[in-house]
Amino acid sequence: MLTRHGAGYLAKDPQARTSAKNTQYATGSLVCSTRDGDLLVNLTVFDAGLVDTLMGLRKGDTVSVLGQATIGVWETDNGDGKPSVSITVSRMMTTVAKMAAPKPRRSKPEAAPVADVDDFDDWRV
Repeated sequence: MLTRHGAGYLAKDPQARTSAKNTQYATGSLVCSTRDGDLLVNLTVFDAGLVDTLMGLRKGDTVSVLGQATIGVWETDNGDGKPSVSITVSRMMTTVAKMAAPKPRRSKPEAAPVADVDDFDDWRV
C-alpha cells in the first residue's frame, strides 16, 4: 500500500455504514483535479472522530485527506482503462466550519494555598 494525499471536493454526500462486525464507518467520493482531468477517489473512514467530520460535510465541500491508498484500473463500457484510487483515511482537513462540543478538559490539581507573605511594613522602628 501507498500513503497518498488527496485534495478536492466531495462528489456526493458521504454515507454512514455499519460493518458485519457492527463497526461504524463512512464512505465518500472525492473529485481531485489532475493534468489529465478529474479523478474520482473513493474514501473509507474508520476513525470515529474522522467519521463525524466526514459526515458533517456535504456534496461540493472541499476536503484534504491522507491515508493508505490502493491503486487499480477499471474498464469503461467502450474498453478504455481508467485509474481507480481508494484511500483509507487516517488524517483529514477541511475548510468547512463544523460545530462540535468541546472535549472536556482534564481537571488540574488545585494550587496549594499561598502562605501569609510578609509585606515588610514593620521595618520602621
